[in-house]
Amino acid sequence: MTEPAEVTTPQLIVEIGFTAALTGTVLHLDDSMRGRLDSATLAATDLFTDVTQWFVSGSTRRGATRSSGPTLRYEAGTATLTFRNDDRRFDPTNLSGPYVAGGVSQVEPMRAVRIRASYNGQTWPLWRGFTDQWSVNYDGPDSSYATVTCFDAFGVFSAYDRGAVAAVGAGETSGARISRILDSIAWPTTDRMIATGDETVQATTLADNVLTELLLTTDTELGELWMDADGRARFRSRSASYTALRSAYPQATFGDQVTSAASTTINLAANPSLEVDTAGWTAGGSVAPTLTRSNVRAMFGTWSLLATWGTGGLFPQVAYAITGLTVGRTYTISVYVWVPTGSPAVSLIVSGTGHLSDPSTVNDQWQRLTWTGTASSSTWDFQIWPGGGPPTAGQQVYLDGLQVEEGGTATDYVDGSQAGGEWDGVAHASTSRRLPELDYGDLTLTYDALSITNQVRAARTGGTEQTATDPVSVSAYLVRSHERSDLIMQTDPEALMWAEQVLARRSMPELRVAELLLKPAKDPDRLWAQAYGREIGDNVRVIRRPPGGGDPIVREAWVRGIEHELGKDLNWRTTLVLEQARAVPVVTDTFTRAASNAWGSADSGQAWTVTAPAADYSVSSGVGRQSLSAVNSVRQGFVNLGGVNCRVQVDITCPVLPTGGAITLWSAARATDTNNYYTARLTIGTTGAVTLALLKRTSGVLAAALSSGPMSGTHVAGNTWRLLFEVVGTTLRAKAWRPGLDFEPGGWQVTATDTSLTSGTQVGVLSRLEAGNTNTLPVVVTFDGLTATTLHAWA
Repeated sequence: MTEPAEVTTPQLIVEIGFTAALTGTVLHLDDSMRGRLDSATLAATDLFTDVTQWFVSGSTRRGATRSSGPTLRYEAGTATLTFRNDDRRFDPTNLSGPYVAGGVSQVEPMRAVRIRASYNGQTWPLWRGFTDQWSVNYDGPDSSYATVTCFDAFGVFSAYDRGAVAAVGAGETSGARISRILDSIAWPTTDRMIATGDETVQATTLADNVLTELLLTTDTELGELWMDADGRARFRSRSASYTALRSAYPQATFGDQVTSAASTTINLAANPSLEVDTAGWTAGGSVAPTLTRSNVRAMFGTWSLLATWGTGGLFPQVAYAITGLTVGRTYTISVYVWVPTGSPAVSLIVSGTGHLSDPSTVNDQWQRLTWTGTASSSTWDFQIWPGGGPPTAGQQVYLDGLQVEEGGTATDYVDGSQAGGEWDGVAHASTSRRLPELDYGDLTLTYDALSITNQVRAARTGGTEQTATDPVSVSAYLVRSHERSDLIMQTDPEALMWAEQVLARRSMPELRVAELLLKPAKDPDRLWAQAYGREIGDNVRVIRRPPGGGDPIVREAWVRGIEHELGKDLNWRTTLVLEQARAVPVVTDTFTRAASNAWGSADSGQAWTVTAPAADYSVSSGVGRQSLSAVNSVRQGFVNLGGVNCRVQVDITCPVLPTGGAITLWSAARATDTNNYYTARLTIGTTGAVTLALLKRTSGVLAAALSSGPMSGTHVAGNTWRLLFEVVGTTLRAKAWRPGLDFEPGGWQVTATDTSLTSGTQVGVLSRLEAGNTNTLPVVVTFDGLTATTLHAWA
């Protein structure tokens, strides 16, 4: 393709901590909340010096340089920066230069470095770390350049060895262990984003090298640990690639048939145009408005939301809860409003920010209002407020086309029913996106033996080696093994689960996109945001149409590394190091539909099957209902996940305290039918005592518990129990708690192994009144927030 004649480049901002006296190991030098490592010394707020005007060229790298091994491990980030040095300002021997304090040059190692880029009103962090080695070069008698190499905080961690303490932390989650390690060196809590993790670990004496122990914990989790562009330590669990919004769905499409003009837009509003129902929209205030769907007018589709105000009251509002935000990112909320003549103007606000949008200014026509801000949490409560004093009963406003998108401006509205749009799940009940094909400079396709691991031997410290083998792969490609003997999970079954997960992920070769090169100058308005806004873990779609013909090669891939080539010319380039993303079956259901004598289809599209009598099943008011109308008669619903190894989480509410006999609440997995499945079962006794057990039903017979244990919480009528159940290979494990009343248990409360069931792909939820129960019939048990994910391909 021909380079454009005139290209807009972003503004590069390069800063080094030169301003104050020796900073030693100051971590982040522009924030009084961020101080020195392992000390009580706070950093000043003005330690960065802008050195952009002397910058000539440079490069940065974060994440992995290659993604082909059986387990994912990120490397220390690096940067190399070259500056003009004709006045010797970057010469460490020049004590008359501008960067000298107390007679000591600040052109030295361990100075904080921050690199950012700004374009079209938006600024992206690119890299953050510390100076390492300065080199001064001369080009003739009057010209000099200085080059500095830099490393990120992984370099700090790798240089820090600790003395032993008494063993601590047995049974804590991998995320808690990562936090404990960072706490041991006083790494600021503002400079970390740590997930809980899915694995529990052995005790630690904290005697190891900091980076070594961090990476060992991450490997045991099969998770991810890296330094982000803001210099924060980021830890994600093994399931994040399939549950985090930016990883589960493509954030952009790159191809060789570029779609002109259209912007890449991801709309986080799940019910943006009210075409089916009002799910997600609520009314608030002391005199709340009345909300109804209206087909009198619509900006998109045929329906809109009509809010009819009451008289007066405090803070009357229309609200919508927004989820899936990334902390620190900028988002724009936009919505179309129609204010009839005689009704008050309206404004947008996000609860807790105190920042109102400009109010509507016209009547009897659609007008788009926008609000822009930076996310401080993963959720926002977006609201519409009337202005100009309290409203009067009967005044109205119509709303349509809600859009929540990353960036500082509102792009053209999109949902999955618009031209070029696609829904991420059920239409009008999921996020949506418009992903036009964007240009790329080059890509690397690989298909090699390095990606194959068909025999995995894994042992925990103090445990017995566990082996998982794929005989089909061994027969085709000979033995290609991977061994770990230092893992820190608590039990041998968990070590076997680790081996099975690695094996399932790597036992066969695959054609994959290993690298993608972007040249943003080709399409500046669309590609700068892609080059500098991508983060480790993002999902991107790549399309390559081979020159010899045939079907296009279409791959979704996770970003595992980001490399920037920076300069003051048109040669800025970004390379994304990629790992093949695996399609993982998922069932999600929030039960926001209405159904009677059935449960209909889950949000993710799979149909529920229920057992007779059908009249005992319904969906309404945001929950699925099982009506227990008889004792010793189970009510059960099953849905096909499509995977054998899985994790199932569901919230179950029991409205009563049992009398006469127990009530049981069940989650099922690896089911072939109603007669064959594994289950995690909560038994609520007449005193409120609760027991969690793992069981199996084979050929219709429910066997004795494989494992069981009491819960610490006591059931009270109306309590909701969150039940989390995993089945991977031969290992079963579960835990349960009352959200809002109990903290999630750090470890699994019951664990067992069994080889009876190997092929079922359905998951289910069940309830039952046990023998002797005398509660008034029917007892209606409700279910909500079901998520089931296959685990065989965890990263």
